[in-house]
Amino acid sequence: MGLIDKTNYRLELRTVGRLSVSVIILLGAMSLVQAFQGYKHLEEALQLRLAATKDPKYIPAARDELLVAYRYPLLSSYAELFIANMMDPGADHLKEKLELNERALHYIPNSPVVYHQALFLAWSDRPEEAKAMIVDAIWAYPFEWAAVKTEFDQLVKLDSARFGPLLEFATQKYEEYQRAAVPRK
Repeated sequence: MGLIDKTNYRLELRTVGRLSVSVIILLGAMSLVQAFQGYKHLEEALQLRLAATKDPKYIPAARDELLVAYRYPLLSSYAELFIANMMDPGADHLKEKLELNERALHYIPNSPVVYHQALFLAWSDRPEEAKAMIVDAIWAYPFEWAAVKTEFDQLVKLDSARFGPLLEFATQKYEEYQRAAVPRK
């Protein structure tokens, strides 16, 4: 029926149409300016983070820039990701660290975020979830295990009852990964 209907319909919303297009353009321009400002802070934070690898005095400035970038809604997920990468896997502010790391993990999982999630779960007295996360981390990021193992060794010195069994489990799972995934020569 619609194919044979020859009636033409035309909306006569000249004023409303022009006004709505103007509002859309204005909102788009505001979003663009906001994204540009946030990006500048994020870029500065990353440069400071790179400088912090050589000199730790830049770490607070990098964190401050990331917190400013976090205030911009379009870039808050990126800021959270970089904050999660810089977090110390200690027990202080555990609930907040766990929540932020969880969001970063869902946004863009990478090796520091995944391995730290296991550590935060262990600090939170959730050893089974920590073990499951360790297995996932080892299979997803096996080449990072050597660096993470030194972090585990330090945590075992702090709390051997909590991290000793987890390190033993992780070492066993890494050896299983090596046997299963690395071809013999």
